[in-house]
Amino acid sequence: MTPEKYDNTPQGLFRKYSNFITEMIQSEGLLFRPYSRTTLPYFSLLSEADQRAVLINLKNYAETCLAVNAQGHSLKETRYMVQECLRFNGFQMRPSDLELIEDDHVVEIYGGSEHQQLFRSFGFFLHSSYTLEDLYCRKWYHLYDRVADDQILVAEKVHDFLMQKDPAPLKLMLPEQKIVEKDTLERLECHSSFEYLLPVFKGAELAGFMTLLKTRIVT
Repeated sequence: MTPEKYDNTPQGLFRKYSNFITEMIQSEGLLFRPYSRTTLPYFSLLSEADQRAVLINLKNYAETCLAVNAQGHSLKETRYMVQECLRFNGFQMRPSDLELIEDDHVVEIYGGSEHQQLFRSFGFFLHSSYTLEDLYCRKWYHLYDRVADDQILVAEKVHDFLMQKDPAPLKLMLPEQKIVEKDTLERLECHSSFEYLLPVFKGAELAGFMTLLKTRIVT
């Protein structure tokens, strides 16, 4: 996917996909790093199963970026990029739910039995100083600080959403939450407003959910 040569080891594939993704992000005018060290310490610590899952997600994200670019669109066109991500993962959403997505939303998609994060929109990278390795290979609670009560409130809303018999969009009326990076030099502080939880389907079955946020950097 890039002119550089990579071997077919898990580490080689991680470098291949993550370098391609960061090149695409940088083509949009944003400097972003694939990893801090070529030894990939966090990726290398994962189990073989977790490494495979990370590589699948990276490959799907790289192909999504490539498809968006090949069709003359920008990664900043959030709804279009989400639609390509859904297509690559075999997911579907109601058209009325997709209409809620705006370009300045930070969009995240979670799926699987453990609600693994499968997708982040371009807007996420505007508000992060972590590397792709950090984001794909480390736990959220190792990367960010959030007030415990805020964390509990979000978890309760997600639980209520997932317990619906007929999954429907959930409009969130939550106060703005402060989220601070724990393990970067920048220690970015962002304030985020959660606006919606939206269902993601695979056929007739609920396969995951999408969050729509508005986020701003404070420091």
